[in-house]
Order: sequence, then C-alpha cells, then structure tokens
Amino acid sequence: MLSFLNESVMDDITFKEVEDYLLVLISQMDVPQFRIDKKDWSWVNRNLYINNADHELFDESMILLRKILAHNARKVKR
Repeated sequence: MLSFLNESVMDDITFKEVEDYLLVLISQMDVPQFRIDKKDWSWVNRNLYINNADHELFDESMILLRKILAHNARKVKR
C-alpha cells in the first residue's frame, strides 16, 4: 500500500502521522509492548522480521520504519 511513499508524499503527511500509523500496525504483531511504548525503532528494525516476516502488515511496516529511521538520522545530522 505505501510502497509509493516518497519525499513528495512525506511533505503532505507529518512525521507524527507516519509514526502513529506504524504504532497501529506493529501493535497487531508479535512485538514486546515496552518496545512499542519506548518507540525503540532501532530494535524493531533489527527484530521485526524474526516473528513477523509472514504477517500481512510486515512489508508496509518496514517501509514506514525505514522512513522513520531515515528521518531520525537526518535530524541527528543537523
């Protein structure tokens, strides 16, 4: 669904909306609640595949997760 998500779309969608949507998606998966609560995106990026690779929302979640990690990396470089 979100494979078209690029910079022009991100201009119309706020970072918070992307993050909130990812939270909704991964809360339906096998992810420890404290990782969701902490928004531990690096951990989720490394471990989501292990128990959720076959989940129907996995691919969409990974697209959003990569966008969030890229956004955070750009923010740190500033």
